[in-house]
Amino acid sequence: MSLLKFILYSLIAFLVIRFVMRLISPQRPNQSRPNPTQSSNSQRKGAQSLDEPKFTIEAESVDYEIIEEPKKKNEE
Repeated sequence: MSLLKFILYSLIAFLVIRFVMRLISPQRPNQSRPNPTQSSNSQRKGAQSLDEPKFTIEAESVDYEIIEEPKKKNEE
């Protein structure tokens, strides 16, 4: 009888842990085959986004500073 209780409790614990892990873990992406029309549309959108910049930066001058590393005593 104790063996049956052990097996039953182990099974219940396994199912509870599995349920909790499914709640905690992130959802996996769907591995089904994508629709061909959707993939061709996304490829076209990708090509367009490379041709057109998302934003432009307008500036009259660029400020920059040259940073020189201090020389070590061994290099002198």
